Amino acid sequence: MWDMGTPISFATAERQDGNGSTEGDMSEYNDYPVRELVESAEEVISENLRKGVACHVFFKATCPWCGARPMFQEPNTVYPRMECSECGKEFDFVKGNYMVVMSNDGELLREMLEREERIDRERERERDRERNRKGNGGG
Repeated sequence: MWDMGTPISFATAERQDGNGSTEGDMSEYNDYPVRELVESAEEVISENLRKGVACHVFFKATCPWCGARPMFQEPNTVYPRMECSECGKEFDFVKGNYMVVMSNDGELLREMLEREERIDRERERERDRERNRKGNGGG
């Protein structure tokens, strides 16, 4: 797990009421399917890395039982089920949103840039394998 260092700013991809309350009408939240969330979070992380800013995303959802907004405690991590921090009930994590935490921690930035480069290299290898399969009549 990365040390987030000193947070320099916070941003959220959801709309909240003025006092940050999680009570009331659950339609107040802009929850999206998990696949869209992950893709969006990857774009946010990559975009910030290109700007030289390290960040983490913390995924959250609306509890169908009590309306609270529990969040996964591990950054950049999604699990199929979530436990509500308010009522304690578990539910399937099928839609939600995320919070972005940005940091000026140089070590974190270096680690994230290296991770991004590894992901890019793996994607390029996968594209090469796919091209080779197609070129060899395999697909």
